[in-house]
Amino acid sequence: MKRASTPKARRASFRRVLVTATAGAIALVPAIAFAATLHVDARNSGSERGDEKAPFRTVGGALAKASSGDTIKVAAGTYEGALRIDGKGIALLGGFTGAPTTAYA
Repeated sequence: MKRASTPKARRASFRRVLVTATAGAIALVPAIAFAATLHVDARNSGSERGDEKAPFRTVGGALAKASSGDTIKVAAGTYEGALRIDGKGIALLGGFTGAPTTAYA
């Protein structure tokens, strides 16, 4: 990288670096702040949004929707099928009771 020769050019160069560094730091905050918790319960017979009231029926469905940093909570039960995480940094937690089946509509 070529050094700026005048004080004015050095200040302009410093501002460019500062703005670039600040924009990078700001871009990282939303990824951390918006980590989601998705829910899975095979007993759900209604819609699937991934929240507690309308959990996904399959772990694969939740994995497809999950992003790095998300947590997937799986209700106790039997789930079949292959799982593919594809390098996502997620937490997969199991053994939750889930909601009463009457809650799923």
